[in-house]
Amino acid sequence: MVNEQQSLIVHQENSFLLSDAKSLIVTLPVGRTIVLATLLLCLPVAAMGGVVAAPEAGPGEGAATVGAFALQDDEDDEEPVRHRNPDEYDGDGDGETVERWLADRLEDSASDLGDGETALSGYVDAEYRERLTQYLEVAVGDESDSSASTDAQREHDELLATVAEYNETKAEYDAAREAGDDERAYDRARDLEALAIEIATASDQLLEAYDAISAGSDADLSAAAASVEAMNESVQTTQHDIREREFAATELTVDASQSSISYTDPLVGTGEVQTAAGEPIANEDIRLAVGNQEIQTETDETGAFEFEYRPISVPADTDTLTVAYLPDPKAGQLGAETTVPTEIEPVEPALSMSSVEPDPLAYGDELSLETTLSVDGEPVDAAVPMAVTIDGTDVGTLPSDPDAEYDSLIGTANTSSAANVTVPATVPAGEQALTVEPAVTDRALTPTSATTTVTITETEPELAFEAARVDDETVALEGTVMVDDDGVADVAVGIEADGTHLETLSTDETGTFEGTISLPADAADEDVELIAVHDDVETNLAETAIAATVAPPGGAGGLPTWAWAVVAVVVLAGSGAAGYWWRVRGPSTTDAPSVAGDRRGPDEAAVETAAQTPRSPAAPEPDPAVAQPLLAHAADRLAAGDPDTAVQTSYHAVRASLAVHLEATGTLTHWEFYRAYCDTAADRTESLQAVTEGYERAAFGRDGVADETAEPILERARELCGPADSSTDTDQFTAADD
Repeated sequence: MVNEQQSLIVHQENSFLLSDAKSLIVTLPVGRTIVLATLLLCLPVAAMGGVVAAPEAGPGEGAATVGAFALQDDEDDEEPVRHRNPDEYDGDGDGETVERWLADRLEDSASDLGDGETALSGYVDAEYRERLTQYLEVAVGDESDSSASTDAQREHDELLATVAEYNETKAEYDAAREAGDDERAYDRARDLEALAIEIATASDQLLEAYDAISAGSDADLSAAAASVEAMNESVQTTQHDIREREFAATELTVDASQSSISYTDPLVGTGEVQTAAGEPIANEDIRLAVGNQEIQTETDETGAFEFEYRPISVPADTDTLTVAYLPDPKAGQLGAETTVPTEIEPVEPALSMSSVEPDPLAYGDELSLETTLSVDGEPVDAAVPMAVTIDGTDVGTLPSDPDAEYDSLIGTANTSSAANVTVPATVPAGEQALTVEPAVTDRALTPTSATTTVTITETEPELAFEAARVDDETVALEGTVMVDDDGVADVAVGIEADGTHLETLSTDETGTFEGTISLPADAADEDVELIAVHDDVETNLAETAIAATVAPPGGAGGLPTWAWAVVAVVVLAGSGAAGYWWRVRGPSTTDAPSVAGDRRGPDEAAVETAAQTPRSPAAPEPDPAVAQPLLAHAADRLAAGDPDTAVQTSYHAVRASLAVHLEATGTLTHWEFYRAYCDTAADRTESLQAVTEGYERAAFGRDGVADETAEPILERARELCGPADSSTDTDQFTAADD
C-alpha cells in the first residue's frame, strides 16, 4: 500500500516507481533517520517537453531543499548509560554545541577502549566512523588545510580496517586453540603479530595527522587522539600475551670491524644468536636484515656468524645501522635486533641501459627496460628502483618500492612488486628522450642517469559525445575518449559550433568529459551542429573530430544517456501513482470516470476530449532515437537476471518513444496512455497491450514476471519503438560516434 509519507521507492538499480514523491526516508543503524528531500530536477526535456516540480512541504514537514538532509532523533533512540544524549545540550544547533557533543562522544569511545580488548569488536562500527567524520567537518571547517583532514580520514579508515582484521584473526586464533589445532593457532599468531605492528605504525601516522590539523586550526582533537592511543594500547597488550605464549625469544649481538663504510669498503661484521635461555642457534643457515638489505649466512656450533655489508640505497646520513635476526617462519621463534654505529661514504656508480621494449612505443604500451648499475665495472648485486621519464614526463618507477621493510619479530620481508610502467597520452608523438635514474637521492650510491631515444607513434582515439538542449542558449554535453575500450585521462577536447570555439573540456580518469556549453545568441531557434575536436599536438593521440546536431527546445533531438534517468522519472510521475488502482480496473476499453474524479488535471481532460474527436487514420510514427538507451538498459537487466526491471524499462522506452507525438501524456496512467495511443494506431494495439500488461505485472504484481515472459515483452517493445513497418535493432542508434 502507498506509504503515508508518499515516499520514493527505490527499485533495483536505476529503475524506480514514483508515488507522488515528497521525500526519501532512510533509517540508519545508529538509530537516527535521514530525511532526504527529493525535489526532481526541473530540467527541460527536449523529447518530452515537460518539467517536474516538487509539491510544497505541508505543515510540520519543514522546508524542502534540493540535496539537503537533516538528522532527526527517533523517539525510541536510546544511548548506553555513559553516553550523553544530545538533547541534554541546550544549544540551538550552532557549530560550537555540535562540536562539544561530538567531542564528548569521542571521549566516551576512548573510555570504552580502556575497558580492554573486548571493546574492540564493538568499536569498529559505522557510528564511530560517522562521529569522527562529523567532528572533523565541524571542528576543522575551513580553518585548516583540507589535505590534512583528508589525510586524517584516510589514515583513520586504514587503521580501523586493520583493527577489524586483527579482531577477525584473533577470533580464528582463539578457535584454533580451543580446538587443539596448534599449527593453525601458531600461523594465526604470526598473522596477529604482523597486524599488531601495522596497527602501531598506523596509529602513529594518524596521530601525526591530528597534530597537523590542530596546528592549522583551533580544533581540539585530544579526544580523538585518546581513542586512537587507547585502541593501539589494547591491541599491543593483547598481542604481548599471545607473543609470550606462542614464540620463543632470541638474543642477537653484533660487532663491526670499522665504523666508516662505503660500497667499495664494506662493513665486515661478526655476531652471535641464541635463545633467551642462552642456548646457541647452532649450525643453521640464518637470514639477517642489515639496513634495507637481506643477507644470508650460517652459524657455527656456538651460534657465531660473519657477514659482509655493502651499503647501496641506505640514506647517506645514516649514523646507526640496524641489524636484525630473521628467524625461520616455522621455527617458533621471535626475531631479535641490535644496532651498530656507522658512517656512510657515498660512491658514484655507472648506469647503462641496454634495451627498451617494445620498439616503437605507443599509448598504453608497457615498458620493459634492461639497465645495469655498476661500481668500478662490477654490477651492483641488488635491485635499485629506477625512475623512468619520457620527454620529461614521469611514467613510473621500476621496481616500485625503494626500501624493503623487515619484520624482525617474525622474520618476514615486506616489499612491493614491480610497478607497471606504461606510456601515457601526455607524451608527444615522435622521437623522444627516455631517461632512467635512481628513484631516491642522498643514498650510499649517488644519483646517476642513462638516456636513450625512443619513437612514440600516434594512436587513433575513439571520440564520442552526446548533447541535448537545456534551454535556448545552453547545451548539456557528455562524451568519452577511448583507446581499445579503455578511457584516456587528461585529454583536452575542444567544442566548436559554426567555426567558433565554445569551450575546452578535459577527460577524467575514466576518459569521460562533460559540461554545460553556452551557445551563440542567434542559435536559440535552430538546429546547432556541435563539433568535438581533439587536436593537441602535445599528446600521442591522433587528431580526431566528431559532430552531433542538437535541436532547439521543443524539438525531438536525442538526450544524452546520462539524462535518461530524468526521462524515466518524468514518465513515471504520470504512470506510477495510479498503479494500485489499475490492478483491479485492468485494460477496459469502455468509458469510465477519471481516476482523480473531480480532481482531474487539465492534461487528463484534454486527453478525454481528444479521445472523442475523430483522428486521422495515420498512426503517429515513433521516434527510435528517444528509446534506444532505455532498450539497451532493459536488455542488460534481462541478461543480468532481473526481468522485472527489464520489463519496466522496456515500457518506459515505449512510452518515451510514442509520447513525443502525442499531447498531454504526462499525467496519464499506463492504461490511459494505452487507449490514447491506440486511437491512432489500431494495428499496434496488440503489441502495446502486451507491453502494458507486462509492465503492470512487473511493477505491481505480487510475483513479477519470469525470464521467459520478459523476453517476448522486450521484443514487442523493440517493435513499438521502431518504424511502423519494421523492427528496430537496439544497436542502430548512436547520437554521435566515429
